[in-house]
Amino acid sequence: MDACPVVLDCKVDRIIEEDGTCHIFAKILDRLADSDLLDGRGPFKNDRFAPTYFMGDGHKRVYRYLDNRVEPMGSFIKKARKKDDKSSITT
Repeated sequence: MDACPVVLDCKVDRIIEEDGTCHIFAKILDRLADSDLLDGRGPFKNDRFAPTYFMGDGHKRVYRYLDNRVEPMGSFIKKARKKDDKSSITT
């Protein structure tokens, strides 16, 4: 659960391809969530969950969050590469 704090087990109902974009419709069969995202009684703590949504059109592609943060496309890859470069440096 470290790499993926919320998991949705789904059954695909249909797949529609339109203009080179694939839309997947599915029924959620089960949900798994990291215990840190649940309070003692089980309800989900939305304020502790920060999913990333990819949004884009012909003009701009960005990653958005549930708050006001927006990052340009490719920023995750750049951050990961910098992190990998720093961890591979030996002294």
